[in-house]
Amino acid sequence: MCFFGFAKVAKELVRANSVVNYKNEQGMNSSALLQASQQGHIDMVELLLAASAAVNGARSDGATPLILASQAGHSDVVYKLLEMKADVNLGRSDNGQALMFAAQEGHTDVARQLIAANARADAKADSGATALTLAARNRDEAMLRCLLDADGGDKSIDLDKLFDGKES
Repeated sequence: MCFFGFAKVAKELVRANSVVNYKNEQGMNSSALLQASQQGHIDMVELLLAASAAVNGARSDGATPLILASQAGHSDVVYKLLEMKADVNLGRSDNGQALMFAAQEGHTDVARQLIAANARADAKADSGATALTLAARNRDEAMLRCLLDADGGDKSIDLDKLFDGKES
């Protein structure tokens, strides 16, 4: 229903009482809201949410619209999903959460939104990764500072020295 953001077609389908929470049975068992969120189609996301699409409806791997939008860096979609009370701390089947994916991909603006919505910065995926370790792995100073600031961390840490192994 939402591939390529065909909002006009989707609007007609919603008006005709199409099932907005339908999930295809192939692949990841994805819904229109999941696809629109991942692709950043804000007009489609708004249309589907207005038609009572499940804001926390997940794919077969547990990925939610918020996780997919966060990973892709679609801050407008993230904002709308949070406004509609998406659960910021839901995780995939591997316990990967939206903040971890935003950190891994370097989407600092999205990370700030998630933190403001009370995302758990200390959450761990099954691999042991946290948002902080993922940002450190990428040597993303802006993301590290964002996460450290949110966690009440030591703002005096010189990240350049830390990366060079000169500070513990």
